[in-house]
Amino acid sequence: MTTQRPSWRVILSDKFALLSLAFLAVMTICAAGAGVADLYSLRPPGAMDERPVQKVEASKLVDALVATNVALRLDPGNPSYREDRARLDYWEAERSGGARKAELLEDALFQIRKAIRLRPVSPYGWSTLMQVKMSLGEIDPEFFDALDNASTLGPWEPEIQRAVADAGLNVWGMLTDTQKGKILDDFKRGMKRQSAEMMRIAMRNRIGCIIRSGKYACN
Repeated sequence: MTTQRPSWRVILSDKFALLSLAFLAVMTICAAGAGVADLYSLRPPGAMDERPVQKVEASKLVDALVATNVALRLDPGNPSYREDRARLDYWEAERSGGARKAELLEDALFQIRKAIRLRPVSPYGWSTLMQVKMSLGEIDPEFFDALDNASTLGPWEPEIQRAVADAGLNVWGMLTDTQKGKILDDFKRGMKRQSAEMMRIAMRNRIGCIIRSGKYACN
């Protein structure tokens, strides 16, 4: 019995189907990337240090989350998408309450830990971990490691300066003198470029004397 070879029409049809799938995948990645890029355009000023984040529209958070989830399915090993997902969960958690908030924070914690394992040199990853841990009330060695790494890896990043100052001043009474010195250094760097924001953070945490005296012997 002879084997019938597929016709050229069948071969072209199969190739067209494969090309269509490849094109669809590329377009999906582009759409996901655009959605993730929109995440940064919808971020309000001071988003990494505001608690809670109320200025971001819920519909935009949902759209960004959908795009990020698509991107993660296509590229699960991409640390940027993991960071984006963790930040989205954190922002939504700060708008939520009860069991929903706890669920979102736990997912943010899962996502940001994976992102850090994939890219341990990102100050934004450590900063997000620090913020999520603070929202969970988990002021533990992992929190202090995140605080230190965020400051060390991103000393001149404005958002990192704000987030580190906010977290550090929030737990001021729990810090060692060495840790307080690092937070003060971060604060001084921030005052050079964004003094109004840094003073607002200090006032919110009731550490006004840190500005006037330049010392960290404040309670």
